[in-house]
Amino acid sequence: KRQGNIPPFGGSIDSLTYGGIYRAVSLDIKEPAYLRDVFVEARAEGDFRIYTATVGETVGCTLQAEIRSPAGSRAVYSGELSISKNSVIRAAAFRDGYLSGDVATATYLFRSDGVNHALPVVTLVTDPDNLWNSKTGIYATGDQFDPDAASYADTLKSATYYQAKFATEEQVDTIWEKPAAFSLFDDNGKQVFTQNVGIRIAGSFGRGRAQKGFNVIARKEYGKGSMEYPFFENRPYTEYKAVVLRAGAQDQNRSKIRDELASGLLEGTDINILYQAYRPTVLYLNGEYWGVYFMKEKRNRFFVAQHENTENNVDLAIGKGFKQRTYGDNSDWVSLYEYATTHDLSSAEAYAYVSERMDVDSFRDYMIAEIYNGNTDTYNFQYYRLKGGKWKFIFYDFCWGFQSPGHETLAFRMGKTPSDVCSAKLFAAMLQNKGWRDSFCRRFAELLNTAFAPERVSALIEELYGYVEPEIKREREKFNKDTFMGVKQPNTNLGTYEGFQSEISKLKDFAQKRPEELKRQLQSNLGLSDSYICLLYTSDAADDKA
Repeated sequence: KRQGNIPPFGGSIDSLTYGGIYRAVSLDIKEPAYLRDVFVEARAEGDFRIYTATVGETVGCTLQAEIRSPAGSRAVYSGELSISKNSVIRAAAFRDGYLSGDVATATYLFRSDGVNHALPVVTLVTDPDNLWNSKTGIYATGDQFDPDAASYADTLKSATYYQAKFATEEQVDTIWEKPAAFSLFDDNGKQVFTQNVGIRIAGSFGRGRAQKGFNVIARKEYGKGSMEYPFFENRPYTEYKAVVLRAGAQDQNRSKIRDELASGLLEGTDINILYQAYRPTVLYLNGEYWGVYFMKEKRNRFFVAQHENTENNVDLAIGKGFKQRTYGDNSDWVSLYEYATTHDLSSAEAYAYVSERMDVDSFRDYMIAEIYNGNTDTYNFQYYRLKGGKWKFIFYDFCWGFQSPGHETLAFRMGKTPSDVCSAKLFAAMLQNKGWRDSFCRRFAELLNTAFAPERVSALIEELYGYVEPEIKREREKFNKDTFMGVKQPNTNLGTYEGFQSEISKLKDFAQKRPEELKRQLQSNLGLSDSYICLLYTSDAADDKA
């Protein structure tokens, strides 16, 4: 409601030279199309006319809109706008003596311009300079980029988009996070959510792929401190601090679905670890097609608090790897890890010390899930604790899972090979305890017969395949050729539709053969007798949770 005695419609703000901040403008997409202070009128199929209108008291006021094509070219209008292809429109109201209000943003997509998807659509809109500036653009390769460097890691280090990995927390906040508008359209093309947010490039080595992931973050400086929408049907939550748009990371140019396969297999089970919900979407970035992205919960303190059903998202700790602190103080974890790996946990006293501080069932389930899918990226070992609680585990990032069904993952994760420097020592220490080891074996047998049963895994592969396959040819053509936006790509980024189909076949083969391979590994690495194995894999034993 307008009040004539206070800004922005009257009065003054201290001794500032402005009379206030002028009215906000909103753009909406409805049937029939109606935009507050801006009207959209269909003149012909696929052709819209956008014009300003005088509403109420607007003496001395103008409305300006900026129309931008996906290529980034733009023009400012104060009269009619006509669009017939995918475009971004940003609008704001101006009045002499006032600061302009927030900029309203909308993305207009047309079937005649290639927008015909079975999946929901998400849009991100930001100033092109935020993405492509050679020195500070979060998506830019930059002037020093070397696709032919000695290693993939060296190629990443040469790129502008990777410099945030070396930045301080303050630099990330001020340089490598950019303002953007974020919107979601449902399966029927109806816009169901829109908000101004901050965006960052997500992940680590996955940043090197041309189709990069995004972290989408709500902050009060952009408008609201949270996103109030139930993004995930299989979660009861209606408010999120952040979400992730994941394009497959290092699996982007292979199957694209390994991460969602790993976490999706835990859905509907009683596996005692945290994992991220996902939702398949198609992204349009500044009005341009950007392929399939899985929207996912963001792993952070808000995620932990939500899943632990507590409003206290401050008094907790999250760590990664052996000693890396993600949030809070993880010194207790470091002490516990060192104790557990330097004591004989077959001792009742030593085991009690560990089990009083760590949820041993959560660690058991975490190791089983990791070993099942053959994940070799073992540094992604994450744990958390609420104030006064026990350490529990978070399951994530499976670009390098589901490779060979015969991969000797159990030996790998027991530390019999030198690669697992994070969880191996702890896992080997826990196996010293006969009770925990028996619980591990029984639980593994149960889950191989249920959560990881071949028919269940195969069904999820087919479901995920159905989401992404219709877009893969278009994606591969855009992101996985020798060059992207005129810049040579490293060979690790290349991919084809035929390669995608080959990767899906590998996943299906894995689903069928992996359980028997793991039975063999359990017996050979843990020295289990034939009679014990037989007992484990009878139906009664599989139902007997230790």
